[in-house]
Amino acid sequence: MKGMRQFTISRKLDEIDRIRYVFKESFAELEKIVPSLVTENGILEMFEQDMELIKERYNRGEISRKEALQLLKELDKVADELERYVLRVRELLIELERENHAALRKLRKFIEPPQMGIPISIVKGKIKDSIGKIAKRGLPKKEFRILDVSDYSENHCKEEILEFLEEYFSGIVVARSELKECIMEILSERGAKFEVKEMGTKTIFIVEG
Repeated sequence: MKGMRQFTISRKLDEIDRIRYVFKESFAELEKIVPSLVTENGILEMFEQDMELIKERYNRGEISRKEALQLLKELDKVADELERYVLRVRELLIELERENHAALRKLRKFIEPPQMGIPISIVKGKIKDSIGKIAKRGLPKKEFRILDVSDYSENHCKEEILEFLEEYFSGIVVARSELKECIMEILSERGAKFEVKEMGTKTIFIVEG
């Protein structure tokens, strides 16, 4: 539809789906990261990567031998505290589990009885009433338009006249004489007040909604 690709309810459902996807991707990343922090091979590989990087930086001349030795010394201190790091992984995962369970429990209350048992029919009725009020009184027609359908086919003319009546209170319709009966029929069916004037090969309709 023009100027509005989606209604709010659809956009919010899409947002939930996007967040769900982000959660899924995040947990997939965690499944890759966690083993490297708590398994023997994973931990050894991490330290080997850091040691190799220090060597590479030294060989490329990015750091001095003194700086490289200092970095190795600091890495050695990290190894001394390895148990603390591994325990911190466990703490973080427990916190993550607790936080996610709490958040999901908080959201779950909205989809379980009695919340899920809201009177949908009543809410639907209120929505339809509001839509009806806006359709009848909240979207006033535009005041006036001059519409020239002289060069239109009969079908195209019908479409334009119907749109004209939908959008405008009043106006002037210019048409070739062959379209006169067609236009009069549409205007009469829609209960529009109109006058007809002939001007050479043209027929002029002065229309009031």
